Amino acid sequence: MATGTERPRPPGRAHATATGLGAAPLRAALEALARRGRLDLGVRLPAQPSLAGLTPRELEVLRLLVEGRSNRQIAEELFISGKTASVHVTNLLSKLGVHSRLEAAWLERHLRPLVGIDSDDPGSGDRRGEAFAAWRRLLEALADEQPLVLVFDDLHWADDALLDFVDHVVDWASGVPILVLATARPDLLDRRPAWGGGRANATAIRLSALSPEETATLFGALFAESAAGVHADLLERAGGNPFYAEEFARMVLDGLGDRGLPGSVQGLIAARLDGPALDEKELLQNAAVVGRVFWTGSLGDDRPRLEEALHALARREFVRRERRSSIAGETEYSFRHTLIRDVAYEQIPKARRATKHLVAAGWIESLPRREDYAEMLSSHYLRAVEYADADGVVSEELVERTVRALRDAGDRALSLHAYPPAAGVYERAIALQPDGAPGPRGELLLALGDALARAGDQERARETFLTAAELARRSGSAEHLARAALGYGGRFVWSRAWVIRSSSPSSRRPWPSRARRTATCAPAC
Repeated sequence: MATGTERPRPPGRAHATATGLGAAPLRAALEALARRGRLDLGVRLPAQPSLAGLTPRELEVLRLLVEGRSNRQIAEELFISGKTASVHVTNLLSKLGVHSRLEAAWLERHLRPLVGIDSDDPGSGDRRGEAFAAWRRLLEALADEQPLVLVFDDLHWADDALLDFVDHVVDWASGVPILVLATARPDLLDRRPAWGGGRANATAIRLSALSPEETATLFGALFAESAAGVHADLLERAGGNPFYAEEFARMVLDGLGDRGLPGSVQGLIAARLDGPALDEKELLQNAAVVGRVFWTGSLGDDRPRLEEALHALARREFVRRERRSSIAGETEYSFRHTLIRDVAYEQIPKARRATKHLVAAGWIESLPRREDYAEMLSSHYLRAVEYADADGVVSEELVERTVRALRDAGDRALSLHAYPPAAGVYERAIALQPDGAPGPRGELLLALGDALARAGDQERARETFLTAAELARRSGSAEHLARAALGYGGRFVWSRAWVIRSSSPSSRRPWPSRARRTATCAPAC
C-alpha cells in the first residue's frame, strides 16, 4: 500500500517493467536476494513462485530488487517516497510468499501499541498507512494458517479510524482466505455513502422490514400458546421491526399486557424495567452507567450475589453473558440492545449520575494495564464533570483527574495513529483548562498541534502552535516555546532521546541545547 505521495515522472523518463520471469528464474532471483541479506534465510522459499496477481508497480519493484537496488534507490528510480518504497517491497515479498529480513521487527514495532506497549521508534509524520499495512500483514499470516473470519458487529458505532482499517483490509488483503463480515444500521451510510459498494470482492446486503407474515411467524415462535387477538394488535405496532416485535411479545409474556401497550419502544422497555425487583432494577442502572458492555467487578464486590442477579436478568433477556471477556479475571455481560441500556440509564436521577460515573472510573483505575482502557476512563470522567457542573459542584480535583484521563486517552489514540480522534480528545481537555493555566494547558496545546499536523490539518496545527507559543512566552517556558516554534515550522521529529533530526547529520544535537537556542532565536511566531 502506498502511504506516501508519489512524485510525477519527468517527461521522457522510461517506464520499465519486469517481464519474462518464469518460476525457475524467479526462484533463482529470490535466492540471490536471500544471499544478499534482503530476505530471511530461515524461511523456505516457495517451490513455484509466480508473478500472477502482481500489479505493474510491483513488477517494477521486483525488477529493481533483482538488479540489487536498495529501498532508497528504488524510491529514487520510481520517483516515490522512501516510505512508499518500503511498503511496496513488503507487499511484493508477501505476495511472493517470502519475508523481508526486517519484517518481524517491522511488525512488532507496529503491533506494540495495539497491546498497550509504547513503540521504541515513534518516527515522524503520519505513519497510519504503514501501521495499517503491518496489521493487515498479521491478519494475512493468520489466514495463511487457516481460513480467517473477521466479524465487526454494530459497525455504525465505530470511529473513522476503524472504518478506514476495515476498508484497507478489504481492498488490500489477497492470496489468503479472509472473510470480513460487518453488520451496521443504515445510518452508517450517512457517514460512508459508498460503504460496501463499488468493490469486486464485496457484497452489501440490506435487510428490509419483516412482512406481516414473517412477523406472525416470529410471534408464533415467541408465544407458547395461541393469542390471536394479541397477535393482531402486536402485528400493527411492531411495524416489521423484529426487535420491537420481541419486546412487545416479552411484555405480554411477563404479564404486563393488561396495562396496555405503550406507544413507543422506549415506553415499552421502561414498562418492562418496572417488572424486576428494585435491587435488580438498580443493578441494571449501574450496569448502564458502565456502558453497553459491562463486567461483574464494575458493579460491586459481592460477586456471588451479583452473578445470581445478572443470571436472573439474562433469563428475562435484558442482558446476556459473553463467552469471552475482554478483561482478564472478569465475567463480561452486555445489554441485548442499546435501547435497553439507554432507557435504564435515563431512569437514573441526574443528581446521582456524577457519583455513579466516578465509581465506574475508580473501578477502571484499579485494573492492571489501565492504559488499555484510557478512552473508557476519560468518558466516565467527562460525564461526571458534565453532571457535576449541572449541579454547580465541580471540584478542582475532579477537573485535574479528568484532564489527566483525557491526556492519556489522546496519547493512546495518537499511538494507534488515530489522529482526528486524538485531536478531539486533546481539545476537550484544553476546554477544561483556564486560558492562563501553565503546565498542563501548554503540554495539551503542543499535543493537539502534533495530532492536527499528523492528521493533515496544517492550518489549524499552526494556529495551535501559535497559541502554545504565546502561552509559553507568558509562562517563561523556553522548552515549550521551542517546541511550539519547531512545530509551527514543521521541522521536527519526536524521539525518546529528544533529538531533533535534520537533513544534515552534523546538525543533530541533544534537545536541551538546541531547544534553548531555538527558543532564544524564535521569532514572534
